[in-house]
Amino acid sequence: MPSARSALRPLVKALAVTQLQVPARQPDCASDLTTLAAPNGEPWPTESSYISGYPMGNLGKEMTVVVDNSANPSPVFVKIHDLDRRSNVRHAYVLANATFTIDALAAGKYEVRYQNVISGAARADCTPGAPMRSADAGF
Repeated sequence: MPSARSALRPLVKALAVTQLQVPARQPDCASDLTTLAAPNGEPWPTESSYISGYPMGNLGKEMTVVVDNSANPSPVFVKIHDLDRRSNVRHAYVLANATFTIDALAAGKYEVRYQNVISGAARADCTPGAPMRSADAGF
């Protein structure tokens, strides 16, 4: 039987916030995405945001992921992968030298996957003749 003291204890809720800090690095034409559109065919957003056309899974209020791409001169394609369901539940595009918050995630075990996107002027930084990765984004 609960005591009067335990009945007065507040309900404890925990929220999880994590941050991914993307390191600065030069474009790698063999492993970075070199495409003008996202792998689903939608154009890359003009600002850091979710990519339209992908589902927004695992909605909740318990978790937030901040993607800090502020030190990286290239934009990144980000996937939030649910380790239990083995599926991607969010897809985002974060501009070069910017941050983006992926919010409203349900509690769970996730892996944050990201890949640089080579666009426009960054292509000139690639080694001539280096193979270019297609837009399949199989990471």
